[in-house]
This record gives sequence, structure tokens and C-alpha cells, in this order.
Amino acid sequence: FFENVYAYEAVSATYSVAKENLKDKDNVILYNLAVSNNSGDKVKLSACESGLSGDSSIYNVTEKKPYELCTTIDLEKIYEDNNFDHIDYIKIDCEGSEYDFLMNKDLSRISFLVMELHDGYLGEQKTDKLLKYLDIFFDLKMKIGDHILFFSQKEV
Repeated sequence: FFENVYAYEAVSATYSVAKENLKDKDNVILYNLAVSNNSGDKVKLSACESGLSGDSSIYNVTEKKPYELCTTIDLEKIYEDNNFDHIDYIKIDCEGSEYDFLMNKDLSRISFLVMELHDGYLGEQKTDKLLKYLDIFFDLKMKIGDHILFFSQKEV
């Protein structure tokens, strides 16, 4: 549906599968990076013990369990690296990093935001703070359960 799709996948195993699945798609650019509030940091991601990438997060890493390192990218660097000034549609499912990635960022250049909110990782205070911040830029259009949220840019 879009001319170009930019995808960021932190988990190396999931990145490899996505790369293989997308090999014939010329309009999808895939990066093995973790979204965060800073670019260039190295973060530990808990390993996917179940085989599901949704089990990987920076929030459940312990020294007793396997983990992998991933480099981070922030929203500003995404705009800069891809040479665009507007995002038509952004879908975020980053296992708790949505607060760091979105909070205190200029979200006025995004038309539609769909996200999975991981309040179990964020806690009630950060979840409430993020939702209030998103309300500055977006109208909540639809909610599936408590965790899947569909927003559109506020009318000016």
C-alpha cells in the first residue's frame, strides 16, 4: 500500500527471517536496529527462549539468561538516514521501548501511528505519561483490547 516501507527489527533471528521473506520486495528497506531514545547505543536484548521475538526486550534481561546485543536508532536518525521529513504511517511493536522511542520527540510529522503498548514493561506511570504525550499530536481512533492503539494526526 506504500511506495516505501522502512522496517527496524532488533532481534537478529527475526531480522534474518524478515530479510529472507522480503528478498523480492524492492520497496522494503530492512534494518537490524532497536528503536530507542538515542542512536548508536548498544543494548542487551533478552534471547527468545520461546522462539517468539515478542519475548525479547531490553526490560527482561538477566545475566542468567542468554541475550544478544543490538545497536539503537532514534526517531531523528530515522528521518535523517532515510532523507524524509514526513512519515505517513508508523507501526510500533518494540516490546517496551515505545516510551523511550516516542516520548519528548517531535511527532507532528507523522500522519498515522499504530502501536502495541507494553504497559507490563513500562508500568502505570510511564504508560499514562506516554498516552498524555501522544494526545498532544494524535487523536485515538481505535483500540483493540488495552494494548493495540490506532491514532491519527490531530487536525490543525
